[in-house]
Amino acid sequence: MKIKNTCEECGVPCAATWRCDPCLASTIRSVLSSQDWLRWRGCAAGDLPGETMEQTLRRELSALEGSK
Repeated sequence: MKIKNTCEECGVPCAATWRCDPCLASTIRSVLSSQDWLRWRGCAAGDLPGETMEQTLRRELSALEGSK
């Protein structure tokens, strides 16, 4: 399989995405560390029923980092 995409942050080849997993995880950690973002957007509806946006991002980060 030929990889055509590259991460827009670090330039490494990516399978079918615009950011590699480490760069995406870094972006999510940055958003979650922003108290302003958490107040403004963190309580909005997330992807799953009853889930907040903050919970969605924490779940996605956990998956990217292999549940560290």
